[in-house]
Amino acid sequence: MNMKRNHGFTLAELLVALAVFSIMVTVGVPSFNQTLLNNRQVSSLNILIGSMQLARSEAIVRNRRVTVCGSDDGQTCGNGWSNGWVVFVDNNADGQVNGLEVVLRSVNDLPSLGITPSGITNSLRYRPNGRMMTDNIRANTGQFTVCDIRGAEHARTIVVDASGRPRASRYNIDGSAPVC
Repeated sequence: MNMKRNHGFTLAELLVALAVFSIMVTVGVPSFNQTLLNNRQVSSLNILIGSMQLARSEAIVRNRRVTVCGSDDGQTCGNGWSNGWVVFVDNNADGQVNGLEVVLRSVNDLPSLGITPSGITNSLRYRPNGRMMTDNIRANTGQFTVCDIRGAEHARTIVVDASGRPRASRYNIDGSAPVC
């Protein structure tokens, strides 16, 4: 008696495997999308914080004013922060990149995020002692609210205190929830 053994799946086994795979994909893709959005937001937050830390340390090391300003093109100061920013040594303290001023970092390839300053205008200036200087000399603090397509529930802030140190937070300076 010659017994031949067939290898493979039956149609029923194949349908069960396909159903299990479909359920796993249906459950897994939305959570992967959330992870992807979280990573994009945190990455942009870290890049902005790193740029502020660079500006602060370079202001101290060079004993000069260093400015971080919102930039649309990564080369000049523009009207907003959502498209990027420039870190440069501001020799003439005018808040604009010009002449022979050294550009230390240029960032302009961010994912679509809304970055809104509060208490800070279009530029963040660091004095030679590393402290922040804003237009409101009494406060000298500010924050950036970083939002993505998920809205205020997932918004983060970067709080910059008078010492010039930036820190990431889930809350505004006053302890309230961020608004997009």
